[in-house]
This record gives sequence, C-alpha cells and structure tokens, in this order.
Amino acid sequence: MIKNTIPEYDSQTDITEGEFHRFCRVQRSGTVNMVSSDARTLACLDKKAHESILNNYARLEGLYGQPKA
Repeated sequence: MIKNTIPEYDSQTDITEGEFHRFCRVQRSGTVNMVSSDARTLACLDKKAHESILNNYARLEGLYGQPKA
C-alpha cells in the first residue's frame, strides 16, 4: 500500500498556490515578522487567509512546495 506523504489540508479557507507563494516570498525577504499584519499586507492576503497559512504552513508547503523565485 502506498502511503500519502502530503498531510491532509483541513482548513475552512481554501488557500491557492498563488496566495501561499506570495506569503513565502514575503517570508524570504526577511523584512517583517510573518505573524504581523504587515506580512499580511505585503502578501496581499485577507486576515482569514493569513491565519490559515500560519496554521497550515507545513500542509500547504507539502501541497504547493516553495516558489521557484
């Protein structure tokens, strides 16, 4: 039996690959604390999406991977 290596995504908010990658790019810049509202603003995310990414980061990374650039 093949075991799924990507954890299930169980958030009420559906996060797109683009939203997750925008968050990652802000994270890579190292300019702001990623929990702050500044990170949310720079990544062009609403509050619900920002919180969902913070709470499901590992799952989303497994699903979408890191952005190439």
